[in-house]
Amino acid sequence: MITTNVKQALLALGLAVALCGSLGQPAHSQNAKGKLVRALDLDAGPSSEEGPDPLTPQQVDAPVLLAPGAPAAAAPDAEAMGEVDPIVTGARQRLAAMPSPRAPGDREDQAAVAAFYAAGRSPVWAGQDGFTARARHALAEIKRADTWGLRASAFELPVLAEAADGAEALADAEVKLSLAVLRYARHARGGRLEPSAVSRKFDQKPRVYDPHSVLRAIAVSDDAGSYLRGLHPKHEPFSRLQQALMSALAAPADSGSAHTIRRIVANMERWRWMPDELGDFHVWNSVPEQMTRVVDKGRVVLSERIVVGRSNTPTPVFSADMQFIIFHPSWGVPPGMKASELWPQLRNTGGGWFSSKPLASAVLASHGLHVSRAGRPVDPDSIDWANVDIRGFDFVQPPGPRNVLGIVKFRFPNRHDVYMHDTPERHLFGGAVRAFSHGCMRVQNPVHLAEVLLAKDKGWSAGEVQGYVRRGGEIRLTRPIPVHTTYFTVVVDDDGKVATFADVYGLDARVASALEGQSVRFLPSAGPSAEPGSRMAKAGGRAKSRPSQKSEPPSFNPLAALFGN
Repeated sequence: MITTNVKQALLALGLAVALCGSLGQPAHSQNAKGKLVRALDLDAGPSSEEGPDPLTPQQVDAPVLLAPGAPAAAAPDAEAMGEVDPIVTGARQRLAAMPSPRAPGDREDQAAVAAFYAAGRSPVWAGQDGFTARARHALAEIKRADTWGLRASAFELPVLAEAADGAEALADAEVKLSLAVLRYARHARGGRLEPSAVSRKFDQKPRVYDPHSVLRAIAVSDDAGSYLRGLHPKHEPFSRLQQALMSALAAPADSGSAHTIRRIVANMERWRWMPDELGDFHVWNSVPEQMTRVVDKGRVVLSERIVVGRSNTPTPVFSADMQFIIFHPSWGVPPGMKASELWPQLRNTGGGWFSSKPLASAVLASHGLHVSRAGRPVDPDSIDWANVDIRGFDFVQPPGPRNVLGIVKFRFPNRHDVYMHDTPERHLFGGAVRAFSHGCMRVQNPVHLAEVLLAKDKGWSAGEVQGYVRRGGEIRLTRPIPVHTTYFTVVVDDDGKVATFADVYGLDARVASALEGQSVRFLPSAGPSAEPGSRMAKAGGRAKSRPSQKSEPPSFNPLAALFGN
């Protein structure tokens, strides 16, 4: 007769033997064991058993973003105050006859131009002598679009033979240049692509200015060219990429320079999707570098290695505000993992005395999980898991040395339920490739990260933080700290040196293909060309880092390396 304890021991031994040699290896090297690893892969996803974090901000339509310097819109009857210029009259007629464009952005631009000239009396770009100085400045800037990572060929620019052109040609030039200016403004702000359409990994929304306000602003600008340049991102890393792009464009043309240009442009485009303000004090997670940094007024004050999502469970790209730091957290298996990964194991349990099937209690014990229903503990061996809806059960891993979240968790509510946390699997930080998680980011020295964040937010000493390390507890930050989880494979230091990092999710090709309207492929990158934490990576500041924490004692859970986020 085989006792329950013996069955549990046999199960643990069998799983440990089956996984021997595979724990901690990159996913692509787990060939023969791939099916078993995937079947048992319970790497953590959403942390909340009820689904998405209840504090996740609701997705609502963003308010209209007015262009800087835009005066109030003119009243519809403004033309009654004076005679309408014939060029404007011609522009109105041409706009009324134009078909509606298919692309949503172009439709909005055309509607804005029509509204602008319906309310205005004077042209912006053309006069009886041809182009105005404002028009010449705008045209010159748009023709330099390639040096900003845009495509000059994407803008239909008017051509005038100065005074030889009649009113009809002037009206046509007025409309064309207005439409070109609005398209340039939209592209400069990141509006030529929808990030989520390029890849669902991009949870970002470019902040495109209301096109009508752009026309109003540039119509009163002293220098239309400078105004258009000012619409590009003002972040220093973007400016450095733009300088590198101009150098690459000036180099002799060959396949290597074309490859470099495409990668730089793809990274510049992703900068257009970033928030305008990153926050004076913020956390910067670089997925390609597999590094996290804390930045205080442009200076990196902490730099640590992180583990990011593997290619089939990637870390999404988004920004959110950190609100809580939780010491000794519990972990609940999220609904998706319950159904797709835990349930298949439980359905194969329930054997009697002579059955070769494991007990459900043994499977849960191997993961350190407790099960309950409607808040009450249940005996897992009393459930026919093949004929129940697993979504009605809660599975929780309590705090402790086996908990997949480790000592501390950093919570920034988001719809992905992705967060940063500790891990007992210390060996994962040793390799150059650290893409092993189910989407969350494991931090090499999370207690030190907590010390840096809480020193800034609450003025706490390291000793005060260590008190929470000993006793546990949840701390609500006084001021939310912006967390930016980013994907930049090309960066440039303040000396102009270009460094590249592995395109771990193959997103460069996706962005480049979307920008060019054709399939673009890049050769796979072997890895970073600059050491993480180098002066380039520190963006002008000396990072403070501590040696790695001592490794945790070996876990009793043979799946611990896989069962963690």
